Amino acid sequence: MGERLFTADDAWNGGFYELALEVGLCSDDMLRAALAAVWSHPDLEGCFADRGREPRDQPRMTPNCLESASHLFGVAHLPNGSRVACGTCLIREADDGPDRLVFYLPMGSLGAVYPAGPFPFGSERDWPGPWRYELEDWLAEVGLFIARSVPFRLGLIGFEVSGTAYAADIAAQGIPAERFVGYLWPSGGAVVYHRRTHD
Repeated sequence: MGERLFTADDAWNGGFYELALEVGLCSDDMLRAALAAVWSHPDLEGCFADRGREPRDQPRMTPNCLESASHLFGVAHLPNGSRVACGTCLIREADDGPDRLVFYLPMGSLGAVYPAGPFPFGSERDWPGPWRYELEDWLAEVGLFIARSVPFRLGLIGFEVSGTAYAADIAAQGIPAERFVGYLWPSGGAVVYHRRTHD
């Protein structure tokens, strides 16, 4: 029958670990370029349209869906050597809000390859080991890979972080010294990764 990634029990359940990029204001060209960049990352296979069928059972797609809330799906090769389901989603805010590209990993899939336990419930003793930093550092690398070809205003890394901060706020207040999420922040012509400091 072969490996089950998309159709494994609970594969898409439990919320999402995310790399959420604030791309800019209402630019189809920027979103299209960001989508192409993320799906060209060497650790990703995709993209596909149907999460209810395994990748081997459907054709690959060009990453060109620009409607708000449109999803594309794929397979991520993680630093520990495991393969898990992943996806992208576009969020296009009304009233001149920024466009966001969210690359996500479902906790149902991550829990099969990391000791995630009941994460995000409980405390660190309930989800032991350095897996979160390993995963977040890898997501940061994906974001830095995208930044080589597509500029973005802000990147957030963590559990369901999309929309929890905006580039305008960070520009005014700075990167927090105590951080419950990771930040990718353009500065001085480069993008700097500010690692999470607290659970």
